[in-house]
Order: sequence, then C-alpha cells, then structure tokens
Amino acid sequence: MQEMLQEPRSIFSFLISRIVLSIVFFLSLAFRVNGLAAVSGGVLLLILATGFWTRLASKSLSILVSTDHDRLFPGESMQLSLILDNRKLLPLWVRIQLNLSKLLSAGGNHTLTGETNLFPFDIKTRQWQLKAAGRGVAGLGQGMTTAGDMLGLHQRPLVPTLPGEIIIFPRLGKLMPLHIPFQEFFGIHSSKGPVEDPAWYAGTRDYSGNRPARNIHWKASARLAKLQEKLYEPTSHRKVLLVLDTAGFIKTPDENAEDQAVQDRQEALEHLITTAATLAHTLMETGASFGFITNAGLIGSDHHQLPMGRGPEQLGTILEMLARIDSKTGRKVPDLIPGTDSTDLGILYCGYEAGPASYRLAVSGAPRRSRLLFIFSRPPAEGEENTGETVQHQARIFYYEGFPALIAREVVHAE
Repeated sequence: MQEMLQEPRSIFSFLISRIVLSIVFFLSLAFRVNGLAAVSGGVLLLILATGFWTRLASKSLSILVSTDHDRLFPGESMQLSLILDNRKLLPLWVRIQLNLSKLLSAGGNHTLTGETNLFPFDIKTRQWQLKAAGRGVAGLGQGMTTAGDMLGLHQRPLVPTLPGEIIIFPRLGKLMPLHIPFQEFFGIHSSKGPVEDPAWYAGTRDYSGNRPARNIHWKASARLAKLQEKLYEPTSHRKVLLVLDTAGFIKTPDENAEDQAVQDRQEALEHLITTAATLAHTLMETGASFGFITNAGLIGSDHHQLPMGRGPEQLGTILEMLARIDSKTGRKVPDLIPGTDSTDLGILYCGYEAGPASYRLAVSGAPRRSRLLFIFSRPPAEGEENTGETVQHQARIFYYEGFPALIAREVVHAE
C-alpha cells in the first residue's frame, strides 16, 4: 500500500506560533507599543478565527465514495464516484487522495488525487474510470481527505468511508475440443436425458390426456380456451465435483518474489484457476449439477466447499471463491472430499502435478467407481508414469493410475 501524502501545514497552525503571538501581543500592550499590539493581535485573531472556521466547517462536510460495480472480470471497467457536500454557510478548501489496490488502476495510476473549493451549500462531484488488472479481492486502500479554510492557514484531516471489497473474477477462456474417454463430462446436454425435471419449465402444449391432471396449466388453458399441460425439459442427472488443489503452488522459505521459478509457478496457478473457472462455466451451460472443493486459503472467507447445485448463481459463487484464492494452502484435498458411492458422480481434479494427493484420490475406493479426470499444470517429466500418451486436437492426454489426465494449458484457450 502506498504511503499517504503529507500535506504541507501553515506555520500559523502550530501551537507554538499561537503562544509566541500571544506573548508578543500581551507584552506590546504592557509596554504600550500600539502598532505591534495591533499587528500581533490581528494576526492572532485571524489564526483563532480561521481555526474555529476549519473545525466547524469540516464537521459539516459530507464525503461519499461509491462504485457502480463490486463484481467484474479482468479488463472490465468500473466507475468510482466522489461526492463532496458542504452543508454549512462557511466555504472550504478540500483535497482528497485515494490509494488503489494494485489490481485496480485509473489510466495506469494507482493513486487518485484532486482538490477543489466548496462554497456555501456547494456540492462537487468527481468520477474516475477504474480498470481491473487481474483476479483477486481489491479495495480502494487507504483514503484521506484534507479540509481547510480558504486562506490555507489550517488543515484538518478527515478519513472518508470507502466502499467494501471489490471481487475481480478469474478470466474465462474457451474450452478446446477434447476427445477424452468420457465425453459426457461436457458433451451431454440436459435435453438428451430421458427423465423430465419439474424444475425446468419449458412451456405448454395441448393436453393429451395420458398424463396426470396436476400437469395441467390452468391459467394457460383459460387464456386459450383449451386444456394445456406443462412441458418440462428433461434432465441428464449429471453431477460433477470440481476440485482445485493448490498444494504444489505454495512458496518455500528459501524462495523470494524475484525468483523466476516462483513467478512461473504463480503464473501456472493463475492459468489453472482460469481453467477451473472455464470448466465451471461450461458445466453451467450444459445443465449439469456441480460443486466445488479447494484447499486454498480464501481471502475474507473460511468456506472451502460448495455443495452441489446448478445455474448462474452456483457459477457466481464458484467464481467468487476462485477470486479469493491466495497462496496459502490448508488441509489435504483427499481429506476434504466426502466419501460417496454415487456412480454418476464425476470428479474434475485440478492440481500442480501428479503427486501423493492425486495418487491417494486415484486409488481410493469411491472415486475409483466414479468418473475421474486429472488436469495438471505441470506435465509428467521424462521417466515418470506416463502410458498411452497421444495428441488429439492440441490436447495431450496421458493416463495417471488408469485415469486420463490433461495439461491445463492445452484445455482452455485464453480470451
């Protein structure tokens, strides 16, 4: 966070200056030096009057800082508005400074400054366009407003109330065509399912008489003067658990921010988060029920699991969880995944590389009976377990413990 800019203060605003002027004033009166008494008394009166002016006028100053969005994607812009309202007859001079998070900038600047004069009952507004640079939880940082009299003799610091956190979602890419052994992860649309889902209302049609009367849409029947029955979209009953393991991305004590290996690993994590976000978006569009589990530390949140659900609201929750991810890692992923015997559950595991956590997940009893797909940031090195390697549609598929695995950078096109 940048340091707050210190405003220059007038010499007359210091207590020592008032004490010296008071001594000079009373001595000049005692020795009857009328000219000096008039000057020192006038200056002292001016200092006291403007100081009272500043204190009284600053209490009537209303500062409102607001944004038009608190959720956005990298590259998108939001509008930051500042409203200064002087509610008294006394005019004011006002200077404001806002320090932005490194994830937000206004024309490439991370510090917003401005100053203006507020006349009696005057209202001034200022707006900035802020652009999101990358995924994360951003804020406006530390803000400071300085109010003073019009002569600039006194300045009074004020701390404005700033908006809360701003969530910047991870980027969404485009899923590449993947020829994986179980294409039903992304290939089956809900309309191909044989069972109707009463939650997916699709419209009405003429009542055929071979369905229960509870399916009759009485309002539509009255409007058309003919019996109409409700028509529902079928469901595919697909359930997919999206798992993000960040254990391989944490920094070791001997690594620092300038180390190229650390930067490469951080870039790999961001790409894996983009991949997970894109997979969640694809699952939402194809009508699947999907949940989310991660062992990453989440900024401002302790929720590491999201139960099964579907729809835009479910996607929005996952995107927010992904936006809050930092470099800390907590429990091991296999300990977070609940045991299940459901044969229709698919697991999408996203991690740094094939390791103990993924191996434990692969050999566990319940996931072995479920569909399981690994997506790793780091491809297997020479000599590691890697059988049946092929190249199809730019996506490299290898088999890890009998389950297919893909390379994260070859799963999603960045957009």
